[in-house]
Amino acid sequence: MGAFYDKSKAEKLYAELAKKGYSAYMQDTPHKGNPLYRVRVGAFKSRTAATRFSTVFKKVEKLDIYVVAEQAANTTASTE
Repeated sequence: MGAFYDKSKAEKLYAELAKKGYSAYMQDTPHKGNPLYRVRVGAFKSRTAATRFSTVFKKVEKLDIYVVAEQAANTTASTE
């Protein structure tokens, strides 16, 4: 959904997505010596399911997103 060096921007997008009912979560990953905060939605059982979701999401939310394979990282899941 997004990647930010500014944690507050990532938290804002995360909160907006979670409030809308999406299974959003954040990951922090080192990038060029700084934390990069990624906001993602998922997980999906297959790439096909993720691609279907992304097609609908793009139309509804007007955000350009990409389907990527999950890698192990520090994750902050919704506590709601």
